[in-house]
Amino acid sequence: MASLESLFPSLILIPMNSANTQLYEGYISIHRRDYFIRLWHDCTSGQVQMEAELNLQREILASNFKAPSQCRNILDFITTLKTHLEQTAIVSYDWIKLTNDNYLRILEELNQIQWKNLVSIDDRLQSAQFVIPDSQNRRHELTLLFPSNYPTEAPKVNHSLPEEFSFNWKKEGRLELVLAKFEEKLEKFEEFWRQMDLIQQNSWCIEPEKPSLKDVHRRILIGSNVALWIQLDPYHPRDIPKWNFFGPSAAVKKYSTLFASKINSWDFTRDLIDNLQLVLDMEFPRPNPETKQSAVVECGICYSAYFNGKPPEVVCENASCGQFFHQECLAEWLRSVTTSCQSFDMLTGQCPYCSQTIQMKTT
Repeated sequence: MASLESLFPSLILIPMNSANTQLYEGYISIHRRDYFIRLWHDCTSGQVQMEAELNLQREILASNFKAPSQCRNILDFITTLKTHLEQTAIVSYDWIKLTNDNYLRILEELNQIQWKNLVSIDDRLQSAQFVIPDSQNRRHELTLLFPSNYPTEAPKVNHSLPEEFSFNWKKEGRLELVLAKFEEKLEKFEEFWRQMDLIQQNSWCIEPEKPSLKDVHRRILIGSNVALWIQLDPYHPRDIPKWNFFGPSAAVKKYSTLFASKINSWDFTRDLIDNLQLVLDMEFPRPNPETKQSAVVECGICYSAYFNGKPPEVVCENASCGQFFHQECLAEWLRSVTTSCQSFDMLTGQCPYCSQTIQMKTT
């Protein structure tokens, strides 16, 4: 099998002070053009984070590339990215060639906004990246990709908002209108981000592992191997969120019953974190540096804390066992054992650790 070094010799492994994360920097070639790229691979979760020069960001945006949620290694990820870009017709530079009039128009518009909040722009004026602060100085990224017939056609966008960013674009629209619309959206979501900040500061959030400004959900550790999952409405962040509990069935039943019985006491004028603690009649535990790494238990099959960005959700009900498993891992394990059986969406078999009967839904 070909190695990373043989296929991408310009990608270099950079030493890091982490046993679980690998950092690579270097260049990849797409249609005989080299692009700088930086990749972080979490060896535990399989997740890959990427930074790329603006020209490559533009190509990725234009091709609608969807990064795989989990990769065995950097070679899997970079091969998938390269193959996708080279097979996508949008990579043809006919789509992004700008005429002299386009150049002058974009420069004129950048001068009009006095280059405010612009952090980078490629040398061919085909894309521009802005970082726009909100009132609390949170930094929001907005990348614009200019089509060849700009401004007749609207620029494509990539952003950090918790919902799709759309705007009415009329022929001969202007850049300042897009930026103004984006800033309007920032104001609308101020309360949403404030509520999310309060949740992060006053509870033990175990998912997402690395929250972004786009994320509308959190999984909060509320007890021993018990977590509360919530999803907020960005426009009404103080409202009762979508909710669910994860953990041993006895604990899930206890907290679900309590939550449902006291939901009528929800005070829409209070912060969300206060309401959650009031309804559950508890103060959420908070992380401390010494024990934070043990907040999320490892899956008993793959021995990783996260799979596809999620912690283990299925638990053995045997009180002397209590082993957690990722749903995908346990389903694959049970299906490999001849004594397991499935009825509709319920899979039943033996716990890999204690051999007690364990059940899980497959949907």
